[in-house]
Amino acid sequence: MDRPARERTGVLRFGAGALVTALADLLAACLQVQSDRNAAKSTKAMAAALGKWAGSVDAPAPVPTPAPSAPDTGTVLFADDFAGPTLGAQWDVKDRLNPYSGTTYIPANVSVHDGLLDIVATRDASGAWFGGEIQGLAPGAQYVGPHYSECRAKLPAGAGVWSAPLWERDAPWGSLGIENDVNEQLGREPGRYHVTVHNGPSESFGKVVDTGLDLSADFHVYGSAMYLDHADYWFDGRLVATITAAESGLSAWKFTTTPTVALVDLDIGGAWAGPVGVTPPVHLLVDYVRVSAL
Repeated sequence: MDRPARERTGVLRFGAGALVTALADLLAACLQVQSDRNAAKSTKAMAAALGKWAGSVDAPAPVPTPAPSAPDTGTVLFADDFAGPTLGAQWDVKDRLNPYSGTTYIPANVSVHDGLLDIVATRDASGAWFGGEIQGLAPGAQYVGPHYSECRAKLPAGAGVWSAPLWERDAPWGSLGIENDVNEQLGREPGRYHVTVHNGPSESFGKVVDTGLDLSADFHVYGSAMYLDHADYWFDGRLVATITAAESGLSAWKFTTTPTVALVDLDIGGAWAGPVGVTPPVHLLVDYVRVSAL
């Protein structure tokens, strides 16, 4: 429904009665000017009358500050919206053990349905956990240079859950240990996630993003803009963290000069994730992954 004209202008808001009263007060004040003795008082009365009328005029509405948004991007370097019935050929589906979590990645736990990537964690009768991992298949899926990486995902919650809806490492297999974690999330902290840069097996620096939300309740957008000397991290279009090369303490910042690939995975357990308190199945859902040049 359209708003009344007086509200659309955002300038004048007064009724006829208020205007008549204000004019009457103004006329009375003018008559008082005839008396020199009351000149000071009449001036004061005129000011009061004018103030009464002026008080019914609104100041122009302030111009709203534009909402923060992710950086402008150029050419799409790598992307998948998981629209097909199966996972695209640009991905390599892993079949291996992750020694850091004790989770074994198996292709059977990776699927695409309803426009979503679904990585599920399951457990067998012996208590062993199985998850899933996909990695951009180099060389066609690798990229280099300043870039913005983004995904939209719904994260699983629960003690012992360790999900990574998007991270990057040097192509093809991470042999250099150059890694950028756009989002690593521990299910025991449903409102927080970790952003971390790594250089080799022993150098890393990270920050924690506290969203104040339950990240398992809905889909959210996570992004990372990687530059020559720093990385910006975005959550739902808001800049939430920055890591500079200087503060990281890394001996080298090679994130824009090294060919890189994107990964998504889901683990259960490990020293970092902590004791497991969830029951299977546990699902990580990803709507899309997109990497664009900056």
